[in-house]
Amino acid sequence: MNKQAINYYENLLENTGYIAKCAGFIMYTEKGKILKNHLENELKKAMFSCNIKEVEFPSIIDYNSLDLPDIIKRGRLSQCFHLELSNKKDICLIHTGEELASNYFSCKKEKEIGVFQIKSKFRYEKSENLFRKTEFTMLDAYFMELSSYYSTYKKIVSSLIKTMQKFGIKYKLGDYYKHDNFNILSQELFCLIEPNKWIEVGHFFKLGKTYNTPGYFSSYGIG
Repeated sequence: MNKQAINYYENLLENTGYIAKCAGFIMYTEKGKILKNHLENELKKAMFSCNIKEVEFPSIIDYNSLDLPDIIKRGRLSQCFHLELSNKKDICLIHTGEELASNYFSCKKEKEIGVFQIKSKFRYEKSENLFRKTEFTMLDAYFMELSSYYSTYKKIVSSLIKTMQKFGIKYKLGDYYKHDNFNILSQELFCLIEPNKWIEVGHFFKLGKTYNTPGYFSSYGIG
């Protein structure tokens, strides 16, 4: 989304009392926070209905401490905010919880397990199909199941879409997209903000065993 469009929607939210400008950044007002809390609570209900447990991963990560393919590590390091902590060069504000969730699942005895969190994320992203900046709130959910048919994936996506419908949000689910470098599939979730203008609000991935998990891994993000 170009700068002119972003400014328009920022001004709209500010004029309706949901956000305010604060020291050059954006904050939620009391009215905005009430609405945000309501949406987050509905998303939590959707997760609990799919037997996904709430957790909280750390906000910083040392990618050198994880056993990751080089192509994934390079991608994460190029998109993250790096922190200067003594001589540790790869300490970053976390971009995604995929690596932490897969590591957590690999340590558990359960053959099927799901976790989620809702917290701030920090990223460099310049896509015009996004309406978010370097810091934004995001639902991260992760599930590992035994079947490669991903029956739980369909249930989770359906539950998230029903939550959007509760708020009267018009949406469309994109076609599956194959990521050739990793041999994984993903779908984007778009919402309509004005006639013929859609923005991405969610992204769902069938990750398979990309992270060497015991079962078939999937991830879900709305933010």
